[in-house]
Amino acid sequence: DQAKAEISQEDAQTHRVYDSAGWLLDHMGEAPVLVIPCLQGRLPEGVPNAMAAATYGSIFPALWSFQLALRSRGLGSTLTTISLFFEAEVAELLNIPEDVMQVAMLPVAYTKGTDFKVAVRPPPEEITCFDEWCVINVRSDAEWQRLRKAIGDPDWAADPAFDGAEGRIAQCEQLDAALQEWTRDRDPRAAMEILQAVGVPCGIVAHPAHHMGDPQMAHRGYPKLVDQQELAAILLEGPGFLGSDLPEVLTEQAPMLGEHTREIASRLLGLSAEAIQELVDEGVLEDPPTEFKVL
Repeated sequence: DQAKAEISQEDAQTHRVYDSAGWLLDHMGEAPVLVIPCLQGRLPEGVPNAMAAATYGSIFPALWSFQLALRSRGLGSTLTTISLFFEAEVAELLNIPEDVMQVAMLPVAYTKGTDFKVAVRPPPEEITCFDEWCVINVRSDAEWQRLRKAIGDPDWAADPAFDGAEGRIAQCEQLDAALQEWTRDRDPRAAMEILQAVGVPCGIVAHPAHHMGDPQMAHRGYPKLVDQQELAAILLEGPGFLGSDLPEVLTEQAPMLGEHTREIASRLLGLSAEAIQELVDEGVLEDPPTEFKVL
């Protein structure tokens, strides 16, 4: 209730979600079937987030597939975790072994209708952003003066406290905040080029999208355009660095599913063509699919 009270009254959709969750909590016991997915083994206390994510990530795709299978048969479900606050009580009631960890509870039932529709969502550009930034390094008073000129010499930069390194360091938080007003309205690369042009060290914090479009990286052959069989050409990463005595990095298309089955069975396993065909007929080995579809 407290969390709901903090939501803006204009956000009707989120209020409906909270109302629906509250109703489900009060009526969970009326569902004809409650499915409790579990994992063998338990996470130790204080486990790192990466291990916890990997553990739950090993079962959640199966839950989603289960829910899709239910939906295709006219059944509805929803993934809930409130029962995990009472895991010990549920385990005792259902005789679940101590080394088995519950991960969710899914009430399952036939739906009252089939008029499901996509939830109303705000435009992506209003709720998403892509973090990009650049690093500016002023190493001398002369570079500070060049920085001031490059950014238009705003009034705040005329503060004598910024003229010396000691003053800039003492008020670094205020300086950073003021510089952000200038960088916020500019593409990181544009800011970098403006400052580098006047001799102020500045560089973008690059991510893979930058690498693929960077003129210097392109000149060095970093982006590799590869024709992937059954697909269009795809852009792959090339060598991260070059060396005069290093061989050319091989960047090739990925094999098709089962493309090398017969070659491996023959060359590495020493099987005859007849033995391989027999295993293919029995479904032990597989040839590439006769029809390939991109889903």
